[in-house]
Amino acid sequence: MNKLNKIQQHYSSVSLTYNDFFSDSYRQWVVDLIIESLALRSDDIVADIGGGTGLISHLIFKRVRLKNEVLCVDPSDSMLAEIGRLKGVKPLCMDAHDFAEEKSGQYDKLLLKGMVHHLADRISLWNKLSERMNENGRLLIVTRPKIPSLPFFKAALASFSAGQPTSGLLVEELEETGFQTEVAVQSYSVYLEKRRWYHLLQSRFMSNLYDFTDDEIEEGIAELEQMYFDKNVIKIRDDLLFILGKKHRSELSDSLI
Repeated sequence: MNKLNKIQQHYSSVSLTYNDFFSDSYRQWVVDLIIESLALRSDDIVADIGGGTGLISHLIFKRVRLKNEVLCVDPSDSMLAEIGRLKGVKPLCMDAHDFAEEKSGQYDKLLLKGMVHHLADRISLWNKLSERMNENGRLLIVTRPKIPSLPFFKAALASFSAGQPTSGLLVEELEETGFQTEVAVQSYSVYLEKRRWYHLLQSRFMSNLYDFTDDEIEEGIAELEQMYFDKNVIKIRDDLLFILGKKHRSELSDSLI
């Protein structure tokens, strides 16, 4: 089975429990920062690329009181299956590149949260997404640093880092394709029961864990237990990168204002 099929299988296997992996307070924190970064307005036309279960799209729709549904684009039909019950979200089963190739529909704001590490040929994608954006549109990548702050065991940390582009590389790519960029690092900390963290690892709540066997996960947990054997509650800190690409009018257009 190739990597793409394994990733698809992973998301299919976690689709029914995916929304349970993260707390309401964490999601609301992320949503507030997305709204601020994208400068969302009620009349914006928004697409959430790689939006999974559509819950973030739904929360954005409600919070901003958008006039238009958020288009939630994801290649996993299993992840999209429950969207029908969410107000303000329209599902589209399609990967990011196929979506970018579509000729109909222009967008003011594009969100790519927690999925940039799955993308190949990103330069081509940024160019094509730019063509689908309205004048002065914004594209927001929400991702983690190459070395995440989450308490992974060593092998899980290595697997995450191996597939994760640096913020510098993403900025370079966006600027090469005509975007003006801004980068912010935001951190969320919570004290979590140790057994809850171990359960999340066992559930493979992040895609870098999909390739580990059950025995390898348990070995990793045993490694962590050597650090946390005397604790029932551990501190979890999640650092997120908010990489904003702003599409601006051409210099010629600006000179005519």
